[in-house]
Amino acid sequence: MGVSVHDSGLPSPNVTLVLEDVLAAVSQPESQMVEFKLSAPPRRQLARLIAGFANSTGGTVLFGVGKDGTSGTGRVIGVDAARTERAVIQAAQMIDPEPVLNVRAFEVDGRSILAVRIEPIRGVLAHTDGQVYVRTGTFTVPADASTIFRSAEVVPSEPAVLAEMQRFSEIIAKQTQLIEELRAGQGWRPQLTWALISALIGTVLGVVATVLLG
Repeated sequence: MGVSVHDSGLPSPNVTLVLEDVLAAVSQPESQMVEFKLSAPPRRQLARLIAGFANSTGGTVLFGVGKDGTSGTGRVIGVDAARTERAVIQAAQMIDPEPVLNVRAFEVDGRSILAVRIEPIRGVLAHTDGQVYVRTGTFTVPADASTIFRSAEVVPSEPAVLAEMQRFSEIIAKQTQLIEELRAGQGWRPQLTWALISALIGTVLGVVATVLLG
């Protein structure tokens, strides 16, 4: 099996990606800490995926890997590693605060895999497009109040705080859904307006969540 490794120029966290770990992950089904992608999804969707890992326990996304229809384990398909890395960088820049990533490209039998390790964020919650996302099993989902507290490994001292945070997160989720619906099919000028609204909502969410969890 021919193998080569190329380091990216992104900041490297403490956990170093090595070929053996990547191949071991491919040989298993997806999990809360590993997801397979044939290619990079649209930037907004990719940003949500990265934020979800960062707000949970961290994890790795393997691009250029498909799923076996029977066992659910990975299959190396190959991907344009350079193009995918650019997409990952752009998506990460849509997240506040921007998470720390470790990106490495591996070539296995002439096919490229891009492995992206996302480090967990502590003390604050990363948000993108006006919403906080977390990992639940093999899914990336919008966070409700209880999920936010579990991810942050804190418990509110007053039930009223949890109830208020739950109400707040539901409002944010509804506003985000409305923005997505209104954004679809509109020109660039209305889309710019909704993007600014999303950024404002995200800033408010980040501040409130940080205060409540601080």
